[in-house]
Amino acid sequence: MSNRALKILLPIALLVAVTVAAQTESYEDVTDVVVIEVPVHVTKGGEPVRGLGPENFELVVDRKKRELLDFEVIDLSTMSAVPSVDQVQTLPVVARRHFLLLFDLSFAEPAGVVRSQNAARRLVLDGLHPTDLVGVATYSEAVGAEVVLGFTSDRRQIDLALATLGNINPSERIKDPLGIMLVDHRRLMESGGFQYDLERSTPKDENVERVNGYETTLFADSDYLRNLEDMSAMSGIASRSEVRNQILALSSSFSELADHLAAVDGRKHVVYFSEGFDSASLLGTDDTQRIVQLNEDSADGQLWRVDTDERHGDLGTQQGVFEMLDHFKRCDCTIQAVHTGGLHDGSFDRRAAGEDALFVLANQTGGELYRNYNDLSEAMESLLDRTSVTYLLSWQTDDAGQPGEFYPIRVKLKGGPKGARLTHRPGYYAPRPYSDLSAEERRFQTIELMMEGREGGALDASLLTVPLKASGGRADVLTLLEIEGYSLLRGHLGPVVPTEVFAYAINEQGAVADFLGQTIELDLEKVRPALDSRGFKFVGHLNLDPGSYEVRVLVRNALTGATAMRIERLDVPAFEQPETVLLPPLFIEPDGMWLIGEEQSADGASTPYPLRFGRQNLIPAARPYLRSGIRIPILLLGHNLDRGALSGAGRLVPVDGSDALDLELTVQKRSETDVTGVERLAATIGPSSAPPGDYRLEVTLRGAESGAEVTSAIPVRVY
Repeated sequence: MSNRALKILLPIALLVAVTVAAQTESYEDVTDVVVIEVPVHVTKGGEPVRGLGPENFELVVDRKKRELLDFEVIDLSTMSAVPSVDQVQTLPVVARRHFLLLFDLSFAEPAGVVRSQNAARRLVLDGLHPTDLVGVATYSEAVGAEVVLGFTSDRRQIDLALATLGNINPSERIKDPLGIMLVDHRRLMESGGFQYDLERSTPKDENVERVNGYETTLFADSDYLRNLEDMSAMSGIASRSEVRNQILALSSSFSELADHLAAVDGRKHVVYFSEGFDSASLLGTDDTQRIVQLNEDSADGQLWRVDTDERHGDLGTQQGVFEMLDHFKRCDCTIQAVHTGGLHDGSFDRRAAGEDALFVLANQTGGELYRNYNDLSEAMESLLDRTSVTYLLSWQTDDAGQPGEFYPIRVKLKGGPKGARLTHRPGYYAPRPYSDLSAEERRFQTIELMMEGREGGALDASLLTVPLKASGGRADVLTLLEIEGYSLLRGHLGPVVPTEVFAYAINEQGAVADFLGQTIELDLEKVRPALDSRGFKFVGHLNLDPGSYEVRVLVRNALTGATAMRIERLDVPAFEQPETVLLPPLFIEPDGMWLIGEEQSADGASTPYPLRFGRQNLIPAARPYLRSGIRIPILLLGHNLDRGALSGAGRLVPVDGSDALDLELTVQKRSETDVTGVERLAATIGPSSAPPGDYRLEVTLRGAESGAEVTSAIPVRVY
């Protein structure tokens, strides 16, 4: 991949802020530009075309040729079966494939729904690439289209959503504000609260199949199936007018769903599991004898015998359906229709097949209709192959157009193979003010930022994570986010600043291990001086098992929409093991520098703060710094440190790769080990003669008796 231009994302998906900052950390010079990213797939004979460059593409936006800002090639076939965190991190979310698995609970037989669930689970576990993002949704007449699980890389949560379609015991469901976690699978497995397992193991019963090395329970006839049949029976047999109303209700609900999906960059493949609705209301009757009779009556002039709606389809139904399809196309969504009637064994067929209706939905949006496939990986192999190579074109402008207006995009292929076919997004909607977005649009945008995991933002923020020993072999990860007050207040009007904080810990398999979500109402009448003098520091907690994670934290002014995304790689030690652990050095700040806000539990209680000295909370800096010629006090936290005397050393490693500089580290005071096994050491580091800039501070402790060494590091800035 090429080096991407720096894009600092605001909640409006296409809006970015290009920030020019001096070494004094000033972020005042901000210019808004719009960056349009256009994923393009080029195929010939159903196969992806490789080897194209920027010279092969011409981008036309709103009927004007545009100069490319950036060009990238993403080829999933070159990635390993288990891509590294770095590979996923450098993959733009706009180029990642999005699959929304949508289950129709009204226009489908219950047994077909169950079998489509199993087929979808096989597709996710066996057919999709690890970088693909998957969401799960349902449709019913009573509720409409409901997103059960937002787009996520967490295969365990996806499988759970597919297994239950959101029907989870309220006591087991967790309150994830973004909806990318349904339950805490780790705690459920410990308590035995859920009866299926995705661990690599041997199948335990006849309803368990191994899919791609994982064990997953597949549904057979059960209480779950009978519940679906009860729901189906309530629909009964509808008259033509009732069918028309049902189709219009579906169209309206799907249009709203498409509008919400517009907040997610990239092409969205809506895999729609349904038996389809009666196409007569849309296309007219397909009864051959009836068509002959209607034609004869028309030819004989007996027009009163000719039901125009029956002959040609209902105009109102057609208008509703095709308006809905236009929403899908403009929002860059395709419908991949899966006829669930073809998935079951044919033991019942109470509803019209609806294949014609499903074909129209798929064909009009650039998708396909799949029949008689229990193995969707095989059925969708062509789609998965065609979209495995993405050419990502980028263009920028300082004039996005009228907010909410749609602007067409056209991409032309120059010098490519003859007969090649291009597919790309049809256009873009100019960004709207954040305050104009619906709650679902905001949620989808936030999910997109969280799943992309790319640092940036208009807010001046810094992140620090500190893993501390907790019960059960886990770690209580202290998560500190600092937001400079001036950036939080920029452009803000009103007496209260609603500040949203979302933090998710994602492991190396792309699964969400823990999360927190909090909204803090900052009353400016009370806290304005603190925000003006420095800013706001949020203190949260994540409970994690030993392992490697990426902690992604998003903070937003919920009125202006200004955000910042900060990411930190975190290795949680196995504190129960005898190995020596030295955590990164902490720069403790004086009381009163920041306005402090703590994470609140569902009942309003605060989590006990783990870093204390007597009655005083020790608040470390998320953006530590050294000043040339001055010694700086630091706090070192260790586990299983050498019991003898300890000496130390430090060094500054420039981020540009130039030679490191040695620093003096002096251990001044050593505390007793507390009940969690943490030992605190008060030390000083410096003085530094390094030029101003960004560095990596490494500290090393050495046991005088054993000679054993342990090292840790933290990013710092030298002034």
